[in-house]
Amino acid sequence: MNVSVGTFTNFTKEGEYYLLCDTIGQSYKFSISNMIYDTLLTDLLHEISDNRWQEFHNEAEELYAINEETFMEVSGGWYTSVADDEKIRDVKDGCETLINLLMSAELYMEEHSDAVGIKESGNEIPDIMDEAAYEAIWLLKMQDGKNGSVYSSLTEKNDELLLGESDIKTCQKYIIAMAKFSYTMKKYDNTFATECLRASDAAWKYVESIRASKKEEDKKMQDEIDESLRFFGATELFRASGAHRYHVVIKEYVDDTKDENKWSKSDYLGIYTYLGSRTGVSKNICEEWMKQIMDLGEEIAEETKKS
Repeated sequence: MNVSVGTFTNFTKEGEYYLLCDTIGQSYKFSISNMIYDTLLTDLLHEISDNRWQEFHNEAEELYAINEETFMEVSGGWYTSVADDEKIRDVKDGCETLINLLMSAELYMEEHSDAVGIKESGNEIPDIMDEAAYEAIWLLKMQDGKNGSVYSSLTEKNDELLLGESDIKTCQKYIIAMAKFSYTMKKYDNTFATECLRASDAAWKYVESIRASKKEEDKKMQDEIDESLRFFGATELFRASGAHRYHVVIKEYVDDTKDENKWSKSDYLGIYTYLGSRTGVSKNICEEWMKQIMDLGEEIAEETKKS
């Protein structure tokens, strides 16, 4: 195998280009532009919007028959998997996408416009929040109003609509996504934000009831509880509501974050959320986590020098 290196760093003229090599041929086309990421963001939102339920259906609503007399209205949401014979709206995947959108909105809201070109453009709300709200509306429908648990998915297969059973990981992702959405959305629609916060809290209470249960039939679900996701959920709910019961969980988890090199993604994001909370935080906890983040940054920088 022949390995070659070519450098064109100093070439900065904007335009569309490709690389050509005598031995291996032509590369894919690529662009050089100062605005390259603006297009990427617009394309991302269009891609998500194109997978809305309404893009695949002409009817006004979609009903799932729980029994002969009871129906559940389930229209909306993003398709997370589309094939000729099967289309899936997965709640856990939807929540993960929602969390990522909201993180971008929190960090870079000034970069998000109201003119991306989705259906809601021009309503004086950043389009990234409109897209997030579209999924949040559907997620509200996917919660069991009796106990706070969350159905895992909706699958359309062979003209049949299948409702996925509730599972713990889905509930934990739901808690995080809905609390984070509530926090970011409240400046645009406080009533809707409050409804989503209540849904997150209901799912939290459901998972906590399973975690504290002494019933043998709940043991399998207890084993599925991810303590790192529980911590992340507690930080989001604490930031959105300020409730003491979530702070208790956060403080209990501090010992599990003593080694920053073992932080999971959920640990890091939960710590970020806590440090971004405006009221009620522990100064000592904040100082310790900030020191750990600085230490971790130094370690990463040192390792990068060796690369």
